[in-house]
Amino acid sequence: MGMDVYGLNPKIKKGSVKPRELNWANFKKIGQDRKELDKYYKEKEKYEEENKGIYFRNNVWWWRPLANLIREQNSSWLTEEQQERLHDNSGFEFSESEAMTIYKSLKKVIKNGTCKKIETEWKKKAKQAEKWNKGIDKQMDKLSKLAEKKLGKKNVAPRDYPPEFKQKWDKLWESKDLTCSYPFAVRNVERFCQFLKECGGFKIC
Repeated sequence: MGMDVYGLNPKIKKGSVKPRELNWANFKKIGQDRKELDKYYKEKEKYEEENKGIYFRNNVWWWRPLANLIREQNSSWLTEEQQERLHDNSGFEFSESEAMTIYKSLKKVIKNGTCKKIETEWKKKAKQAEKWNKGIDKQMDKLSKLAEKKLGKKNVAPRDYPPEFKQKWDKLWESKDLTCSYPFAVRNVERFCQFLKECGGFKIC
């Protein structure tokens, strides 16, 4: 699952050729040559690479820290709804002027080193979280073996554990540190800035 961000009126470079759309109805019914499909996606990737404002994508793990940064740097003017919509893929739209304001705010925190500090701190916390989670995983593995021994079965799902084991399993799971699941990198912010500069407004799908 991810966040697909599309430019509303992206700048298109002169000479850039948009690939011809495939007949998807035909493809589903009778199938098209695999080479044709590969050619289409290769051309589409090249077109989007040439024109940064067409499309930007993050999976949900990468997007959350980026969206939080946008909210923090633009809290003075973003409405409550806009701040909420940054975290869903309902197709909510931001105008060109709003996109450019976000762009300027992100460029500022890249330039002044704030983003680098966030990345460094995340790496430090992620390393600590990884170490912590390894310890939790060992406890969960031990608990699994005890539950399976009591049930006399192998490969039992946690939901089927005896109540006392299930309760312990849930408590261990909740104690996991998810810091390492939400990565942050300056490069990802820079990529989004490239998109913002040329998107002409955007929607999150």
